[in-house]
Amino acid sequence: MKLKTIFYGFLDLLAVTSLAYVIHSKTDWDKNRYNIIETVKPTIATTVKKERPKSGYAILITGSGDIPQDSITTAYDALHSLGYTKEKIVVFVPKSKKEKSNIADFVTEKSVIEQEFKEIANKITNDEDFVFVYNGHSDGEELQIDGQNITADGLEKLLSVIKAGRKILVFDTCHSGAFSEKYGKDNIIAISTSKKNKSSSKSSKFLELLFSALKDNTIADKNNDGKTSLEEAFVYAAENGSMQKGFFSLFRQVPNLQYQKINPNEVYLK
Repeated sequence: MKLKTIFYGFLDLLAVTSLAYVIHSKTDWDKNRYNIIETVKPTIATTVKKERPKSGYAILITGSGDIPQDSITTAYDALHSLGYTKEKIVVFVPKSKKEKSNIADFVTEKSVIEQEFKEIANKITNDEDFVFVYNGHSDGEELQIDGQNITADGLEKLLSVIKAGRKILVFDTCHSGAFSEKYGKDNIIAISTSKKNKSSSKSSKFLELLFSALKDNTIADKNNDGKTSLEEAFVYAAENGSMQKGFFSLFRQVPNLQYQKINPNEVYLK
């Protein structure tokens, strides 16, 4: 009798949860699919060059061996097709994946990443873009680098020496909203696949869809101007690759895009 009571109680709970889900999906679903946030502008006016930067340098990182390589490979192919030369795209993969990768330059190691930032800092100019993509694990405070860590403050120092016209940062990791919130200011546009207090999923296709949309001007060009802006690509990836159709909102990723001086709807990487 006790087991039957528990069983029917569980069914009642399931029914209530399902009803709440349906109501939620009819009301708040669309507005909670993703966030585009403009960081509060500084009170002192600053001058930003209006010239559109040309393609520049990129660092692409797979943080650990359990992360599939598809996303970083898609990002590499897209950037190359958009005018980034192979010599200016630096790819890091874990040691276990290095021999099987045909695009990897280095094994993912903290000291080597830091050195490559310094190398790019000596070459990049303020009329070029800098793209940074990290796909791996994080607690929102540190990026895991194949057993090592790069802190959020440490990455901020590395980024500060890159004197690019625009910096586009993409974080595909759990709690990555903490990074878009921290870095999305000045001439940096920061994209994350989840909120700072939420997990991310390795099955998400957000990163692949983001760069596929930037490469192919036909799939995300909402205003039909013949080209795809960073914001259009972000919205396309968020709507199609972030578990938006999951049954419980607990499992739904909410990607963030944060910026200040550079309007992402006016940014084209080509």
